[in-house]
Amino acid sequence: MYRSKLKNSFVLSFILLILILVQSIFSLLFPEIYRDNRWIVIALKGSDLTTLAIVIPSLIISLFYSRRGNLRAQIIWLGTVYFIFYSSMFYVFGTVYNKFFLIYILIFNVSALTLIKGLFNLDYKLIGESIKVTADLKKISWFIFLYITILLIMWLSQYIVFVLTDTIPPIYLENGNFAHLIATLNLTLIVVSGLIGAYYLLIKHPFGFVFTIMFFAQSIYLFILLVFAAIYHTLAGIPGSWDLIPLWAIIIINMIFFLVVLLKNINQKELS
Repeated sequence: MYRSKLKNSFVLSFILLILILVQSIFSLLFPEIYRDNRWIVIALKGSDLTTLAIVIPSLIISLFYSRRGNLRAQIIWLGTVYFIFYSSMFYVFGTVYNKFFLIYILIFNVSALTLIKGLFNLDYKLIGESIKVTADLKKISWFIFLYITILLIMWLSQYIVFVLTDTIPPIYLENGNFAHLIATLNLTLIVVSGLIGAYYLLIKHPFGFVFTIMFFAQSIYLFILLVFAAIYHTLAGIPGSWDLIPLWAIIIINMIFFLVVLLKNINQKELS
């Protein structure tokens, strides 16, 4: 009965899988499809490579085990869909009009619908019964707060300088709407979702486990994207491409560790 509630979300995920497979393969084979400036094209290439090499295999594996009733896989599956929804916004709202316009729209809408239906049809009572708290949830929550604080400082400091000096930060001058979109999504989808997940995790609510695991999964994909983009930046001869790699590596390692810890605190039950 429980798995049947997710049936429509699983079907949508198969459609989504085909869409992102087509989009990532053809975008990597024919990068000239992008009509944006060099910095944006490199970022999109990093996203396409992340999707093809990491996100698609993760979606296939998590979807396979989700359909078999694996509770942990279902949360990872939704975290993967969450990243697809997040990254789709850069293509829909941040790129110049190109031949994949309709595919971008389809990916955006299908991922949003899959995410909404999946979240609403999860059995949070069952998840709560499956949780055996052995981890230090405060430590995990404070790590999230620290990560969010870094994002807030990074973006709000630029905004404050702009307000005080009326000088547009260089990143906005170079990349315009794309940089604005990154700031907007970081301050909404990432910061807000992180705060919600960390709060509910602190009070040991099932929603906290679900949202925090999804948050970590989405963020890990995002930082892998940044690493791939740094590789493309280096190949393009852009200086300073690897300056933040050590920080990203530390964040990725910690997120993977905490993700595994949270998953271990969810005991798998037989789902019908």
